[in-house]
Amino acid sequence: MIRKIFSVVYITIKKYIFTPGFLILTLIIFLIPLLCLNLQGDGTAEGKFKIFVTYSFLLSSIILIFANIVFSSVSISGELKRKTIFLLDSKPIK
Repeated sequence: MIRKIFSVVYITIKKYIFTPGFLILTLIIFLIPLLCLNLQGDGTAEGKFKIFVTYSFLLSSIILIFANIVFSSVSISGELKRKTIFLLDSKPIK
């Protein structure tokens, strides 16, 4: 059973590794520490931590919201152009 689950995970990762969504998540991972290195706090470790958490949450939220809007618009416009709508039907792994 676990081999079947891992095979589905492997195929999913292999298929989506270089999609725009993956590249945006990689951008988030590299951009947040670079942004937080330049920020100044009140000089304490707790202040720097609060600034890091606040800005990382805000930056990742903005990027993910923008990516969601772009990808859904592209998907819907492509489906309307081809006159096909793709539905997701989940099936259990046996």
